Amino acid sequence: MSFRVGDSIEKNAGRRGLTIADSRREIVRLVIATILVAASHVCGAGCIGYVITDQSDPAHPREIARGTKIYSPSDLQVDARGTGKSDFFSKSLELARGFRIGASVTREPVIDGFGLWGTLDDGSFSWEWFDRSQGSVFKKLQENGRVSVTFRDVRGLQEPASITFESDVSLRINETNQVGKVTYRILVKKDSVLEFPP
Repeated sequence: MSFRVGDSIEKNAGRRGLTIADSRREIVRLVIATILVAASHVCGAGCIGYVITDQSDPAHPREIARGTKIYSPSDLQVDARGTGKSDFFSKSLELARGFRIGASVTREPVIDGFGLWGTLDDGSFSWEWFDRSQGSVFKKLQENGRVSVTFRDVRGLQEPASITFESDVSLRINETNQVGKVTYRILVKKDSVLEFPP
C-alpha cells in the first residue's frame, strides 16, 4: 500500500513540477488542515459551539467572543419559576463575557413548543420560540433554525432533557426599550448540545 502511495506522490510531483519532498509536505499540510476543520465543527454532548456578535451597527457586526464551551449539567443555573399550578424552570449556561443561553423548561403531558433565549444581564430581552415540526424536531418560528429535543418523564409529565442543534441557530438579544431592536446575537453552532439537569 505504501509503495503505491509513494509511486502516486512521485508521479504527481513530477507532473506539477514539485519535488517529492514538497509534494509530501503538501499532503501532510492538507491532512492536518482537514483534521483541524473537522475537529472545529464537531461538538456533541456537553459542548456548545458559539459566536457572539455586537449588532450595534447591523451592517458591520463586531465579533465579541467565539469558542467551544465544554460543560457538565451541574454548570447550568436552574431557577424555579413555577406558579404552583405547573412546574416551570429557567435553565441557563454561561458561555463567555457574561453572555448566557438558556431555555424556559416546563413539565407538561405533551410539549409542542418551547422558548430558547440568550442574555447578557437582567436588563436584556431575548425570546426565540420553537414549534414541533415532526417527531422530536422543532423549528424556529422566526428566522431559521432546527433543534431536536429529548424528553425525560417526571411524574407522568414530559420535560426537555437535552436540545441538539440540528443547524446553526441565532438567538437575538435586545438591551433597549425599542421593540424589535437587536443589540447582540449568540450564534449557537450546529451539533451543539444543551443538556439540562433534572
